[in-house]
Amino acid sequence: MTDELKTAYELAMERLRARGEGSGPPLSDDQKRRIAEVRREIRARLAELEVLHRTAVEAARAKGDAEKLERLVSEYESERRALLEKEEREVAAIRAESGA
Repeated sequence: MTDELKTAYELAMERLRARGEGSGPPLSDDQKRRIAEVRREIRARLAELEVLHRTAVEAARAKGDAEKLERLVSEYESERRALLEKEEREVAAIRAESGA
């Protein structure tokens, strides 16, 4: 192990390489654009989901409905996880294209 400090960029690149990302053929401009669009769409849907979740949680807390609150949290986590997995799948599919 080295005593040398690493920059945030170096640490991020190490994590990407460890996950198998950051390697492979370079992306075309079209692939980059489509990946950015997928990420933008998912981020917007996540933001919408969070706003709706917070509103529902506040209503459940106001009524003192602990059972509903627990269900809302579970549903939120499940929907959030599903959106993030969808993002990963779509980005991976775009990256897997030949770049033609």
